[in-house]
Parts: sequence; structure tokens; C-alpha cells
Amino acid sequence: MAPRYDRDEASSSLSKPKVTKRERKIQLTYDLPHRIRCAAIYPVSAPNGSTVILYGHDRGLRVLWRGGRRIKAASRPPPPANNANDVIMIDDSDDEPAAPPPAPTVEFENDEEELDEETPYQSIVQEMDIVLGSPVLHLAIPSLPPDAKQRLELKDTIVVTIYTSNGEVSLLKIPLAPPRDSQESGRTLADRRFRMQAGKTLVRGLAMKLVPHGSETTSSSNRNAPSEELLIAAVSDALFLWRVPIQYERFKLSRATQQTVPLLHRAVSLSFLPSASSVKLLLTDVSGTARIYDPLALVNLPEGFTGAILPSDIGTWVFAYHAPYHSSPSGSGTAIGPLARKKLLATACVLEGRAIFALLEDGQWGMWDSSGATQSTKKINDFAVDGYLTTAPTAESQNTLQPRKALSKLNPMTPNTRKLKSEALFTGPTATPGNVARGGISVSSTNTANGQAVESVVLWFNGDLYTIPNMQQFWQRSTNATNAAGTGTLGNSHAPGLTHMPSIPLLNESITSISQFLPSSASNSLGQMNTTRDLLLSAEHRFIIQQSTATPAGKQGVGRQLFASQANAAAAPVTKERDRKLLGTGDLDLNGVDRMLDSMARDDRPRKVGFAA
Repeated sequence: MAPRYDRDEASSSLSKPKVTKRERKIQLTYDLPHRIRCAAIYPVSAPNGSTVILYGHDRGLRVLWRGGRRIKAASRPPPPANNANDVIMIDDSDDEPAAPPPAPTVEFENDEEELDEETPYQSIVQEMDIVLGSPVLHLAIPSLPPDAKQRLELKDTIVVTIYTSNGEVSLLKIPLAPPRDSQESGRTLADRRFRMQAGKTLVRGLAMKLVPHGSETTSSSNRNAPSEELLIAAVSDALFLWRVPIQYERFKLSRATQQTVPLLHRAVSLSFLPSASSVKLLLTDVSGTARIYDPLALVNLPEGFTGAILPSDIGTWVFAYHAPYHSSPSGSGTAIGPLARKKLLATACVLEGRAIFALLEDGQWGMWDSSGATQSTKKINDFAVDGYLTTAPTAESQNTLQPRKALSKLNPMTPNTRKLKSEALFTGPTATPGNVARGGISVSSTNTANGQAVESVVLWFNGDLYTIPNMQQFWQRSTNATNAAGTGTLGNSHAPGLTHMPSIPLLNESITSISQFLPSSASNSLGQMNTTRDLLLSAEHRFIIQQSTATPAGKQGVGRQLFASQANAAAAPVTKERDRKLLGTGDLDLNGVDRMLDSMARDDRPRKVGFAA
């Protein structure tokens, strides 16, 4: 008999978050007893309206349902009638087998929870542990098409690929709706996973994509049924590819095929190109090179070939982009040998596959123009646009023979920047010998109301975050600035639209992953796509959600919003005057200081900026 599910015991690992409010942002910090290895947000919402968050930890995989309608309390079954005249009929016929018991249906509340006006954040309505016995080091979710919820095989199922420390790559199917008995469901899902092997060395990258799959059929009645497959890729000592067909509401795991591709250098990261019609891979290795590989291209086949196609006849390397070299005083190398290329911390395809964004070990960032539209006067391997992050030591600052250059312009004294040290504000931190730089790139694409794609990019370098809310505008402004300067690169430390995010409460922990929440439909219609999206940031023993304080559309009625705004407007002068009096007596608390800073940020009175008398 399965043990009784204890809600308090299951939720003890996810305590109530610590809430920090700064200006128009809320930071929710969830402290966890285990170590987080990776995290991701699933691109499809649950039937109850929840956002699904998955993260790997030391014991397996945990699934969280955030927001949405809660599960209704289970009603007690009616007691059996105690009647002596009841007749019990026993049917021992063997004509038909007994039908399996129907799956229990889960009912949800009619309305979602009411959010607090001061701190309007959604709570975790359900969580589920899938105990696998080994730490989950990597996880990958597919980039699903917009009509995924209308497809039979995807409307109620989460598909996720994970890599555990015992060397297994596994494919899991998880119900999209939150289960009532999460403990029993997690145990069942752990037993039903499809396992694959990916070499004998540690997997460095994992990727997953849904692609078309010919016109395969199993019966004449389903001859015109759509057919797709999951393409799964992993890199360790080689590149491993699996093709898992999906058709007629089921995964044909027994028909999965594997392809192995040797590599010249150890891989660093792996991702699929974002185009829906492309299956090409972007692979970054330790040599400072980003390569594009097409796993389904047919090569070495003679004209008129009609025989069977082998895995060795499929796949080819398309192109390679090389990182720039480290700078040298003499320009011809070093005393120990030729110049070495900078290491690539991460790469990602942007602009719907027309460019590749790269983050390097010294804080330099750059974009390769794979379409060639801006490379008329430069080599294809040169960055079309590049610069340095404002908190990263540049190659010049690491070179003792050259004077240290300033990395950022003079920033105004605002509540966001007054906490920064003057050294980091004007010249950047000094490089510490022996520290290995870490970083990553998160790209999220959303279509606006008029069908235009808008990409939001988040960079993390060591413990600092940078955001580009609109990559399309960022690219246009950056290339225009480059062409106007005529230098081939941006001469300043960052391009217009690249913003540093301060005050991230990491508490000396390293960032493990960053994901972006999808914007609401109201954001698309109101033209708010140029603002930073809500973020899910995972550190080693906590994950942090940073969101806007704006109440989601539909959570409040129009009348309630009107009366609330009137009440807030009437109470604002009283609260401001009281805070000023408390500040004068030295009794103002931190919440009062935050209120005063917010009022200063919202003050629309004209101010004189500069040194004019």
C-alpha cells in the first residue's frame, strides 16, 4: 500500500518566499534544502492556468505549478448502505475482461486566488517530485509551435529530456495538469521514463526540438494524419542524436533511432536554431569556435542512389565562427607561443536565426551576422556588433603594459546605481587571478498582436545580469551606430538597449540558469514588449523570481481598480508626509525608505541636471 500523501511534508522543501520590493519590481526568493542544477519554464500553460516550472536537483526532477486555479478538496465517498436485504451478484463470466478503472478526474476551483495589491505575486499551487536516484544536471524542453495546445499529442502532456549524473539521457512524459496525488504520480513517471546512453564522459549540453517527420502511417484510416518527431541532441565526447516519432497521441519510443557524430574538441554548449523549418544545431567548443551542424543533410550519396541510407551518410558541418584572439602588446604573439583565441562562455541564435550572439570569457559580447547583410566590408568571422559588459574586466585591464580604460560612461546617481561601488561604476572590477568566468544566454521569442516576432535576451556573467528587451531594435540601433561611426565595432562599452540589472540577492552563490516568463496577452496588445520580462533565476540553493508589480489583466474589476487608484491617490500625501516626519526623527523603517525612493522615481516635477548654477 502506498504511503499517504502528506501535503505539509511535500511542501516543506519549498517554503514561503522572501519578498523584496524595489521600485516597480518584486523579488521572490525561495530557499531550498537541496542544490539546484538546472531550471526551465515550460512554454505551454496548464489547463488550470498555471505556469509550469521544472528544475533538476540532487535527487531528481521537481515540477512546480505556479498560479492558476487550485485543486478542489476531495469529497468523501458516501458510506455503504447497511441493508440486510441487499443481494450481491457475482459474475464469473470469462467472455469479456474487466475494464481498467477510469483515471481519476481532477477538478479545480472556479476562480484563481486573489492577489495582494502591495505584493501581487502568484503562489505555488502544486508541486511534484520525480525521484530518480541521481542528480539531474541538464534538462531540455522543446520549442513548441503556437498551436501546440490544439495538437492531440501535446495538448495535455509535458515532454522533457533530462541528463542524470549516472550517464543516462531520459525522455519523460508528464501530465500538463497538476495531479491530485503528486507523490504517486511522481513515482509512476520515474518508472516509465525512456532511457538512452550518451557516451562515457560528462554531457555538456542538451537540446530538444519538435520537427516534421515525413508521411509515415500505420493504417489506411490514419493515412492523412500528421506525423512529427522529437529530435534530441546531447554532447559529451561525441554528438549524440535521437529521433523519436510522435503520432496518434503516443510516442513510438521503440522506434527511436540514434546517430553518433565524432567531435574534434570538447563541447561547451548546444542549441537548435529557432527556425521552425530548420533542424540545424549550434555547437560551441573549447577551442573558441561555434559550429553549425545539419543532422539530416544527405552527404556522400552518388547520383541515382536507391539503396538504404545509413547513419554515416547523414549529417554535415555547415559553417564555423571563430572567437577573436586575446590582445597582445606586440601584436605578434606571446613569449610562449602564438596568440590564443578567447573562450566562448555561451552562444545563442537570435533574430530568428539570422545572427549568433556570443559571450566571451573576458566579458566581451559580439554578434555574428550569419545572413551576411552587414558583412560587406568585413570578414564573415568578424563581429558585426560587439562591446564589453560594464562590470567585466576587459583585455586591456588585464594587460599590465597598457593603461586601464574606463568601461562605462558617467552614470547618474539614482536609487539603482547609488549602491554600486565607484570602482565598478567608472572602471569595472579588477580581474582576480585563478577565477574562472561563467556565463550564459537566455533567448525568448514572442509574437506581438500584429504577428511580429520580438526577442528578449538576458545575459549573465558571473554574478551580474544584463537584459535586452527587444533584440530587433537593439540590432537596428547597434548596426546604425556602427555604420555611422565607420569603425566596424561599437566604440562604447554597451549598445543602446543593453541594461545592467543590479541588486540580485545571490548571497555569494553562482547562477546555474536563467529562464524568462512569457509576457501576458495584455503586454502584447498594449505595446509593452520593450520592458524587461519576468525572470526565473536559479542559484545553487535558491531560485529567485523577479517580476513586475503590475497586477495581471483580469485579476481586478474595472470598478475595483478605479476605487483602489482613488484611495491610493488620497492616501499618498498623508503617507509621504508621515514618512518625512519619521525620517526626521530617525524612526523610518526600510519599507518607508522604499516608499520614499518610489515616490522620488515617480515624481514628474522638472529637475535641473548638470552643474548649472
